[in-house]
Parts: sequence; C-alpha cells; structure tokens
Amino acid sequence: MQVNCSVAMNIISAIIALIGIALYISELNLVKYLSAIGVSVLLLLFSLLEFCITVSTAHFGCQVACCKREVSSFVPYGVTVASVAPPVASVSPPPPPPPAYNNVSPPPKTEAY
Repeated sequence: MQVNCSVAMNIISAIIALIGIALYISELNLVKYLSAIGVSVLLLLFSLLEFCITVSTAHFGCQVACCKREVSSFVPYGVTVASVAPPVASVSPPPPPPPAYNNVSPPPKTEAY
C-alpha cells in the first residue's frame, strides 16, 4: 500500500518536474537580464535533478510493487575474525624528552637613528 502510494507520488512529481523544465526553458528565451538568466539556469538544473531522482525512485518502486518479491540486501564482502591481523607491538624506543627551556627573555634591541 505504501509502496504504491510512493510510486504514484513519484510519478506525479516527475510530471510536475517536466512541466517546470519546459517553463524554465521557455523563460530562458524571454529573459534579457543576466542575473535572471543565472537564476533560471540554476532552477532548470534543480528541476532536471528532481526529474532524474523521481524517475529512478519510481522505477525501483515499480519493481518492488509489481514483482511482489522480497528485497534482499547483498553484502559482497565480509570480514571474519580470522582474517583480521593482530595488533603489532611497538618495538621502537620512546622519543626523547623535549629540551629544557629557560624563562629569560632576550635583551631589547636598540635602534640607531
């Protein structure tokens, strides 16, 4: 039931996206200002992206709804405990301590005029 409703809404959204694409293309022919052209192109790209997403989602929803089969996830790679390498012990000596610093400031510089 929910999958069928989702497919229907995706189809409606794809139709509306197609209408939006047609309107933005026709608007590009009428607009003469550069900033308006930029906004129209951006909205056209978003409409194309919306159309691609809704069509692909509707396709996969139709496959699930029409075939009535269970959707299973396939994991192509599995990690077993035996294949994990044990941690390597550190054999290098610890780094030397930082050098000692004193809190004496250097003498002020005198400038010759």
